[in-house]
Parts: sequence; C-alpha cells; structure tokens
Amino acid sequence: MCYFCSDTSNEAGKNSCQSWVKSMRYFRKKYNEKGVFDTTKYVKNCTGFADLPEEQITCGIFSTQSRGLMRSFIRDCSDGKSFYDTSLNEQFENRLMADNQTSCVYKGTSDIVCITLCKDNFCNGPLLSSTSTIESLFALHVLAAFTKYWL
Repeated sequence: MCYFCSDTSNEAGKNSCQSWVKSMRYFRKKYNEKGVFDTTKYVKNCTGFADLPEEQITCGIFSTQSRGLMRSFIRDCSDGKSFYDTSLNEQFENRLMADNQTSCVYKGTSDIVCITLCKDNFCNGPLLSSTSTIESLFALHVLAAFTKYWL
C-alpha cells in the first residue's frame, strides 16, 4: 500500500500532494480501520503493479523542479526502474535503492528530477501519529508495575 496523489505546483491550494498530510493520514487511518481503499483518495493498493511480484514493488515520491518551482510532485507505486522517460531511466539506473533516500539528477539545463523509493506500506508519505501507541505502552508499563507491586 502506498500513498497516491499528484500535483503540479508549489502554490497554496494547488499543492495538495505535498501539503495535505492530514487528508492522507485520514484515508490511511480509514484503510487501517476498515481494510478498504479508494485509489482516488490518497491510498493505493500496489498489488500486481506492472505485473510484478510483491517483493519488486516499491512506493515512491517523484518530483521535478524547474528554476526552484515545483512542476510535478507524485506519490505512487513504482517498479524502481521505469520513470518519466528513457533518458531518466538510464540516469537513475543502479543509483536507486528502496531505502527512503532521495536521488536527484539534472534533466536539461534547468530541471532537477528527484526520486525517493521505499519498501514499507505507506512509506512515501506522512506517518500516523504515534501518540496512541506511546500512550498504550505507557499504560501497559504502569499496569505491569502496579501488578508487580501488589502481587
């Protein structure tokens, strides 16, 4: 499962894929709760992507900037090899690993293309709040200490 969205600007209101992290978290939480997804709303099931086995599919963030302006920002599934065009495929060949690190190349004289690949579910976007997990662990710790003291 990957986050899935795109936009073509860094202007407020036109950059939802870059900035609407609350919406992404909401749809991810709904997926986690119900096990369902809607590919038009930030969450995508990548099973069968490009007819590849699960272990060859990654999540990615793909961006193109021109003279400091965002021209393209995409979160999607990836095969880790096929990108915007053949020349970029060659430039990124053997440079990308699904380790959540970003690699960038120049395309032409003014464009910078950056790609980040990762392997875990929803690794190409915002994390869910860990507050509830921390609170649960704290409650278990207190319960264990209380039980140990009284038993």
